[in-house]
Amino acid sequence: MPALPAAFAALIADQPLPLDDFAAQALGDLPRSTLLVIARQAAELLGAGVGALLVELGVARDAIRAPLAVAELRAPTLSAVRAGRAVVDRADRDGARVQLVQRALQAVAARVPGAPVELRLPAWGSDGSFGAEASAAVTALQRWRGLPTSGSVGRAELAALEELLRERPVPDLFGADHPVAALSKGARRIVGIARAICAATAAAPFATRVDGVRYACHAQQFGVAPTPGTLRLPGGVGYHLAGAGYWKCNVFGGAVVSLADLPVPTFQAGTYRHFPRAERFGDALARKAGWQLVTYLDHRDPADPERALASAANDRAIARLLAAVRPGDLLFVDHPGPPGDDGGHTRVCTRAARTSDADKAPTFAQARFDQAREESDGLAELAGGREVQFWHLRPLL
Repeated sequence: MPALPAAFAALIADQPLPLDDFAAQALGDLPRSTLLVIARQAAELLGAGVGALLVELGVARDAIRAPLAVAELRAPTLSAVRAGRAVVDRADRDGARVQLVQRALQAVAARVPGAPVELRLPAWGSDGSFGAEASAAVTALQRWRGLPTSGSVGRAELAALEELLRERPVPDLFGADHPVAALSKGARRIVGIARAICAATAAAPFATRVDGVRYACHAQQFGVAPTPGTLRLPGGVGYHLAGAGYWKCNVFGGAVVSLADLPVPTFQAGTYRHFPRAERFGDALARKAGWQLVTYLDHRDPADPERALASAANDRAIARLLAAVRPGDLLFVDHPGPPGDDGGHTRVCTRAARTSDADKAPTFAQARFDQAREESDGLAELAGGREVQFWHLRPLL
């Protein structure tokens, strides 16, 4: 069998296992032939929803192996090993038996905290051939579990694998309770940056380079309270943060997009450029190349445009909008009140709404009162006449 791609080996070395559906988005950069190798030789390392992503990327569903269940280790092919009459080692030519042991090693690597990294089999995966990588993985298992380091799998090693996996849930590669779609590279950058800023502190800021210039920021800068200094962002954007407090949701959204090196609208405001206010941001961003206006809803009351016209039909339209929001998308709303009164809000989606969620609430990174953070907002927050306009934008780059 072919080797696993080096890019996949690097990915599983860098990410927690089992690989979740967002981390697995990087697989979209690999050719379909390579994805087939991963589906066949590394399914144990994949987490919930990743099978759906592989199908989205062109892999046939029946080519994706279901992750190992511990009951499979009771298969007749391993009965002699279980009875102590045989071992699985370099001399074993039974590919099915070797592959079953390799899959068990990978399953332990993905599901058991603290498992040795060698059990991931990052070079060849479960290829059915017991070579140097498999031998090193078994030796690592033996050291970890206090067994003699023979490099071969006998009765004690098989029992250890079964014990380690017995109480561990098996990931359902098609069972993620939220839509899984292949994201553009820009969307992936947006999610990664939004999450990183929300997790960053003044002592440990998020930093990145755009066009050779280093920019740094942290979550508290996007709270209402003043913070020291000037927030500098790509495109000549700058905000003095030490003065009067103000809501910075549009600053957060613009910061994420600009740091992701994607097109973003700005305007001159004295020494620096600024991002549009939330209730103007959606229209302005929709005019930028590389962005798609997925949905626009206008729920203004014709008799009084400063208030929303609430109805069951309008709430259903909002529910459809929320169900369609996926990671990397931006959602802008305009609150009831006079146009241009800064009564809007900007949100950056970091996780789609769960399909079973009656509130249809995606997870959004956004500026809140104290700092930028991730929160789930759905119908309870947005429907029922609470907003007058909605803009749902998606990056295409």
